[in-house]
Amino acid sequence: MNSEINQELWLTHARKIDDQKVKEAEQTLKKIANENFGKYEQLFDHTLIISVTVNQKQFDYKGVKINIIPHPQKHNAISLLIGTSVCTLHNHPEVDFMEMLQRNHDSLYAKVAIIDEEYLEVEASADYEHLNSSEITAMIHEVAQMGYLLRKQLLK
Repeated sequence: MNSEINQELWLTHARKIDDQKVKEAEQTLKKIANENFGKYEQLFDHTLIISVTVNQKQFDYKGVKINIIPHPQKHNAISLLIGTSVCTLHNHPEVDFMEMLQRNHDSLYAKVAIIDEEYLEVEASADYEHLNSSEITAMIHEVAQMGYLLRKQLLK
């Protein structure tokens, strides 16, 4: 069952976005990935996956997906939606939703989200025009680290 908010987001994401702005954002993201993370993959148009080192000692990595999407309120503007999966909720009925919501207070960019009533994810989003490279890098790091720690906690 889609909520009114989900339907509105779907309509927003279905809008055509400015190809020039998307290309610029993709180049910026690729540069950030090369300089800070070393590994990325262009999954689809408007979508990159970056492998982020989250534990140097154990060589643990967390995949972070970045989608370039139309801005929800501004016409001809784009946003970044940065996310990583934590778990499927039906496999983890012990998840304490209040604890997950409280974790949202512990981070600047990253927020715990439930997607399609089934998936626990960590996400961050922002207006691309108001971001610089260091902020994008910080967002990617925070999403990866929070996702990694939650997954580790839930899968112990």
